Amino acid sequence: MPKHKILIVEDEAIVAEDIRQHIEEEGYQVVNTVDSGEKALAFLQNERVDLILMDIMLAGEIDGIDTASQVKKLYLIPIIFLTAYSDQKKLERARMAEPYGYLIKPFDERELKSTLTMALYKAEADAKVREGKLWTDTVLRSIESGVITVDTEGHVVYMNQYAENLVGHTLEQCADRHIDSVLQLKDYEMGASIGQAISQLVEAPDEITLDDEIPLIKPVGDTITDDDYQLVSMDDDINVGVGLDLNDEYQLVTDDGESRVLRTSFSQLRVNGETVDGIVIAFTDITYLKDIEAELRYMNAELVDVVSKRTEVLSGLNRELEIEKDEAMTISLLKGEYLSRVCSNAKPVCDSIIRTADAMMESGNLSDEQHKQVEKIASSMNTYLELANDIQDMAALDGE
Repeated sequence: MPKHKILIVEDEAIVAEDIRQHIEEEGYQVVNTVDSGEKALAFLQNERVDLILMDIMLAGEIDGIDTASQVKKLYLIPIIFLTAYSDQKKLERARMAEPYGYLIKPFDERELKSTLTMALYKAEADAKVREGKLWTDTVLRSIESGVITVDTEGHVVYMNQYAENLVGHTLEQCADRHIDSVLQLKDYEMGASIGQAISQLVEAPDEITLDDEIPLIKPVGDTITDDDYQLVSMDDDINVGVGLDLNDEYQLVTDDGESRVLRTSFSQLRVNGETVDGIVIAFTDITYLKDIEAELRYMNAELVDVVSKRTEVLSGLNRELEIEKDEAMTISLLKGEYLSRVCSNAKPVCDSIIRTADAMMESGNLSDEQHKQVEKIASSMNTYLELANDIQDMAALDGE
C-alpha cells in the first residue's frame, strides 16, 4: 500500500524538521517542507499530496488561514492547522477554512498520530461522498426528466439541467428562492398552485410514505393565499374529501408566456428516516404528447365524420337498389302472369288444331302433299303446346 504524501508548511525550520521526523516515523511520506503560503501554492501547482500540515501564522503576504482557503477552493486537500495560539478569535477565523483538525504547539507524538489518522480517514470518507454526489449529479443531469428539491420551507436546494432548461434559469440563480417563484405550476385541470401543497406535504403525518398520494382541496376565490388550501388526508380516521392528487399533470407558464404541460410527482425526502427534510419534485414535459393527443382526437373526429357521411351515402344507394330490385321483381311477376294468361288462352287453340289435323290425316281423303302439310301443322302445334307449358311452369316458379 503506497504511503500517504504529506506537505508541511511551517516557517520555523527547527519545528518543521521535528514534525517531519515524527511523521516519517509513523510511516508517512513527507514530500516537501516549505515556509510560506506562496511556496505551498506554487508547489501544489505541480504536485498532489494527501494531507497538509499548515501553521496558522506564516511569514509572507498570506497567512496559513488564507492559504488553506485557497487550497480548499483549488484542490480540496485536507488540512491540519498548527498553531501556538489558542485564542477564540483566531480559531473562529481558522474554522471558516474548514480544517480537518488542530494541533496546538507543543504537541506530543500521540496527538500527532491520532490527528493524522482521523484527518486522513475523514478525507477518504469525504472523497467517497463527493464521488457519490458526482455520480448522482451526473445521472440527474443526464436523464430526460426535471428534478428539483426544496427544503421544508419550499426554497430551492437543487435542480438538474433539464429543470434549468425548462424554467430558463440556472441553479445558481434559483438557489434559496421559493419554488413558486421558480416553477409556476398549476394543476392542469383544476388550476391549483403547488406552493402550499408542498408545505402541507412537509407537515404530513409520519405514516405517509414516499408512495402516498396527498390530495388537496381546490382553492376557492379569485385570490389564492396560503390559507386557501386544506390538506385532506388519505387516512379514514381524519377528514377525507374529494380533492386534488399532487401526482398529476400540471401546467407551467414560462417567463416568455409559453405554456407547457408537465407530468409531475412529489416525494418526501427523509434523511434520517423520521422527520421530513425536504420535498423532491420530478417532472417530464409531455406537451408534445398532449399535442399528439389533440391531433389524434381531431383526426378521429374527422374520420368518424367521413365514415358517417360515406355510410349515409352507401345506405342511400342500398335503399335505391332495394327499390329497383322490388320494381324488377314486380315487373317480372307481371310479365310471368301475362305470359301465363297468353299460354292458357293459346293451349285450347293448339289442342283443337292438333285434333283437327289428326282427324283429317285419319280420314284418308288427303293427297300425299296435303297429308304432309297437315302433319307439319300438327307437329308445330305440339311444339307450341310444349312451349306454352314450359312458360307456365316458369311463371309459377317466379311467383313462389
